[in-house]
Amino acid sequence: MSDVATPPAGRPGYAMGVGLTALGGFLLTFDALLLRMVQAERWSLVFVRGVFMFGAGVVAWLLLRRRVESARSFFNGPAGLLVALLYGTNSVCFVLALSHTKVANVLFLASTAPLFAALLSVVVLKERIHPATWAAMLSALLGILLVVGDAMARGSWLGDAFALAGAASLGAAFVATRRSGRNMFMAPAVGGLVAAVVAAPLVHGISFTPAEWGYVGLEAGLLIPVALGLIAVGPKYLPAPQVGLFLLLQTVLGPAWVWLFLGEAPSTFSAVGGALIVGTLVLNSAYFLLRKSPPDAARAR
Repeated sequence: MSDVATPPAGRPGYAMGVGLTALGGFLLTFDALLLRMVQAERWSLVFVRGVFMFGAGVVAWLLLRRRVESARSFFNGPAGLLVALLYGTNSVCFVLALSHTKVANVLFLASTAPLFAALLSVVVLKERIHPATWAAMLSALLGILLVVGDAMARGSWLGDAFALAGAASLGAAFVATRRSGRNMFMAPAVGGLVAAVVAAPLVHGISFTPAEWGYVGLEAGLLIPVALGLIAVGPKYLPAPQVGLFLLLQTVLGPAWVWLFLGEAPSTFSAVGGALIVGTLVLNSAYFLLRKSPPDAARAR
């Protein structure tokens, strides 16, 4: 097995990876709120959302390809197409999950992406995860269990299944990105095209109010492409499980925005669990940022 994958603070790109991934995770916290405000038929939402995401990605690519060397490749070969397929799967599952269960359930289950990433990184990348990262994940899991407690009983199994499938595909995308060693900035946009192609045969007319067009345009045309683009860059500098930890921000703040704007108040358990998750993120990132030498506790023998 290889050395522990978690880069120390002294390794080039680590601090930038933390910053980009954290910003992407924060932007994602508004995702569920905007989609919840759209009452249109779900498959039409999957289609329109995918088209917006792809269109925004094309615009970004045209603007950046001559200025940023890593943005010159649109598909990034077979590896890029695989990552795009995984992002597309996540996009479809996320919208369908929201249509079958509550926002809190979807976000709680979506936060298991780093657990899937950790498992896959051990199997696919032959990595040994640093003990500090495992401890952070276990701490985050405890927070998730506190939040999920009573919410799971109120959600339908189908919505929960879609949410878990989306989490698995996102975790796999992190690992595939890290394995490729390439900048997958465009992968989420191409994933939007994948989602639109999947949804197209199932769409029977598109009927959005002007406000709903605005919500989808803001969410899929600006917020999500930027957020996922930042997160897609993360695995180039950080281990897949650590990147996934930043998505837990969505688990905490997503329900908070729904409560603030739509009146759905989180429970006491959600508040306590959310505090534990955020604290885990801060401590885990601070630990590796302050390290000055490569971790050696789990080197291969």
